[in-house]
This record gives sequence, structure tokens and C-alpha cells, in this order.
Amino acid sequence: MTRKITTRTIRRLRSAPRIVSLAGDVGDSSPMKKLASPLPKKPEDVPQARPSIINSVFMRPEARTDLPSSLFTSVLTLPENETSPRVIPPRLAHEKLITHAKLQVHSTSRTTTTLDIKPRCVRDSHALEIMTKEMCEGGGLKIRPGQTIVSRLNQHRNFKGRMRCVVEGDQAVRLTLFNEGGGLISDVDLPPHAMPFSMDIGRTASFLSLTGLGGHPEVLKAIEPGAGAVTLTCTTDNTVATGFHPRNRVIQTTGGFQLCRGGVIHANGVLDTGNGWIPAENVLRTANRVSLQTSSRIDLALVIYRNSEVPKISAEGIDVVGEPHTIRDQNLSASIWPVRSNSHNGSLCTISAQMKEVGSIHSIIAAKGSVESWIRTLENCDWSTIVEEGAISNHGQAKIRLNVLKTAETDGGGQR
Repeated sequence: MTRKITTRTIRRLRSAPRIVSLAGDVGDSSPMKKLASPLPKKPEDVPQARPSIINSVFMRPEARTDLPSSLFTSVLTLPENETSPRVIPPRLAHEKLITHAKLQVHSTSRTTTTLDIKPRCVRDSHALEIMTKEMCEGGGLKIRPGQTIVSRLNQHRNFKGRMRCVVEGDQAVRLTLFNEGGGLISDVDLPPHAMPFSMDIGRTASFLSLTGLGGHPEVLKAIEPGAGAVTLTCTTDNTVATGFHPRNRVIQTTGGFQLCRGGVIHANGVLDTGNGWIPAENVLRTANRVSLQTSSRIDLALVIYRNSEVPKISAEGIDVVGEPHTIRDQNLSASIWPVRSNSHNGSLCTISAQMKEVGSIHSIIAAKGSVESWIRTLENCDWSTIVEEGAISNHGQAKIRLNVLKTAETDGGGQR
């Protein structure tokens, strides 16, 4: 018996349609073997440090002279120290000494021909980029006496490498590191014989500055590297001190912090930071609390102020070991506190002065020497010429290099 083939029969006998994906993978009726083809992994992008110079200021040059920079000396360094006779000075009649100063307009130091010209600031962003490239990729950025550069380190929080700073040359330099808030992490003066000098930069550092101090190698050969080693020892005038007075021009770093002679200023007033440098009087004008971060290798702290009330001071890294000795003038007063270094803050200290009225603080100064010696100095000098600025001479130059190193890279280093 034959079966009649109809259209309906054909539809009933047809197999189910095969479904195949356009992508060529597994189908329902005709499965295909899937081949594993993993995509290549994208290499992890490890953030790198990207240093950039944000400020470069040239202070006015020192007068050219055949005389070398002078040093603050002590009889303790003389060869005949052991055999020299000793004279015991008379004790002060009162614990608190008050005298009246006779201010002089001109300093009693040697006459020079230095012109009081304004600092010169590099403002062009392209010029700063070229300086950054020389510092990071070239043979090193040249620093002249009186020049200060401030560099933002731009260390990413996930940066797994490290940075190293290398300084070389034949002049003295000051090398400082700051945290993001502008506080000092390290501050070291380097005489020429300490070159070349290298230092690893920690993760907490956000800013680096380098100042060319100049100086004759023969004069500086007895100085060892350290905080305030040069700025508390060498002078071009008649006083050796770190700190500031209103006539000083200070250099902007970040926020409300400024670089001054051998230290860093922080004030609680309102400040216009649009310039690379600023007169210290502009920092002090709207402030009633001012602090100076500087070397703890000092013997006294001096605050000059504009009313009769002795300011309140606080200190970190040093201990105040006596009552203030005050010198009064018609418009200004100066109080000197004897201090002693402690081990609470390494080689750095912070001196803070508080006044009730804004704009009353004139100067904060840190120095070596006896209170009696500084009283005589204050009686015979202009109080706005105590702290020097810029270089100690026009001699020499230096180079700075910043090397960004990967984790695996080593070059036998630490700090020299």
C-alpha cells in the first residue's frame, strides 16, 4: 500500500530547524566545541611621581668684595682653649633685665655697595617647565647664589617607587622638605665639602626647596651639614640669626607658609599668595599669632613687638630656661628668652608668639650667643637689619637632580 505524500505529511516529517548563533558559538541542534581565547590583560598603570617646579626667586646679589664671609666664632674652638685664663662675669642684679635701646638707622658693619633691589621671580610657565626638565631628565638644574626653587613632588598615594635628590657644586646650599600643609620635614644646610649629597625622599614629602647660599669653601670648610649649620654661623653683616623682620622678602611655598632666612614662617592672617615672594610685613599685618620653624641649635629666641605687653610664646623642640629680658624703645619692645634644645623634635624647633592685637608682632628671631651679648647688639643696631636675606656671597654654583626610581631599582643609596 502506498502512502500519499502531501504537503502536510512533508511538514510532519521535517526535523526541527537548526539554530546557529551569528557569533559562531554553540547551537541547539548542532553543538560546536567552544575554543577558549582569553583576551590579553591590560598592564596595570602604576602611578609615578611627577615633580614640577612651581616657584623660582632670585634675591638681590651681595656686594662684590675681596673679603670672605665672616663666621660666628667661639673661644671653645681655639687651640689654646684649655690653657686660656677664665674671668667669671658678674651676675645680673635682677632676673628680668629691662634696658632702653638707642636705635641707629644704619648698621655699624662694614660699608658695602649692595643695592636694595626687589627679588626677581620666574613667572612664565614654559620657563618653569624647562627648568623642571633639566632637574628631572637632564644633567641637573643649576642654582646660583641667592636663587631659591620650590618644587611640588606630586607623589601619588599608590606610587610604589621612590625619589632621590642629588645635590652637587661648590657653594653652600639649604635643602628643605615640606609636607602638604607646609610644615618642615627636614631642613639641612650643606657646605661645599659635603657635596655631592644625596637623600631619599619619603612618601610624606609634598614640596622640596633648594636655596643657593654661596660662600667661600675655605671659610665653610669647618662647618658640618645640619639644620642652620650655615645660616646660624655665616654673615655678610654684623649679626648672625635666623627668622624674619618686616623688611625681609620671604618666598612663597604653599598655603600660609613662607621661606625666610634659615626657617619657615606661618601666620594666621589673611595673605595674598599671587606672587612668588612677599615682604614679611604683608604676612604680619593681619596676624596676631606667628610661628617660626627653624634649627633647634640655638641659645635664645627673640621677639620684637609693638606694644608694652610681653607676648606669650610657646615652643616645640626647645625648652625655655629662663625669664625674658626686655629692651624697650619709644615704639618697639624686644624680649629675649634663653632656650635649650631638647630631643622631642629632632634638629628642628618651632617658636610661636601670640598677641592680643593683630599686626603687633614685628620680628621673631633665633640665634646663638649669650643674652648679654644680644642686648648690646640690640642697643646699637637698627632692629630691622638683624636678619639677613639672600646669599652670604656671590661665590659658586650648585646643581640639583631629582630621580624617580622604581621599586626594584637600587643604586646603593641612602643619605650622605
